[in-house]
Amino acid sequence: MKINILIGANGTMIPVEEIDDQVTTNVLINELINSGQIPAPEPGHQYRFTGKQNEILTDTLSLREAGFKDGDTLMFVEKAPAASYYDPENDPADNDEGTGASSREE
Repeated sequence: MKINILIGANGTMIPVEEIDDQVTTNVLINELINSGQIPAPEPGHQYRFTGKQNEILTDTLSLREAGFKDGDTLMFVEKAPAASYYDPENDPADNDEGTGASSREE
């Protein structure tokens, strides 16, 4: 299968011509590092891929399991120490708690 990898930090697109759809995201990241297409992460940093709904994919998930098909684009992101990934299940913008919003009328 052929996919494109979009580097989220700088918008660079890396075409990957022949890849097994059973490869896991962790193996794919290691292959990109070993081939010199991306640098090794700095200490404390992590590399991950996002899925089709911008969710962070687990390291052991294969491209097929994540729903990727020939010609799709996979987004590559980096997590710095103390940073967190967006979690759509626990989005604080979905409620008024802690946002300073008030439902009382003045």
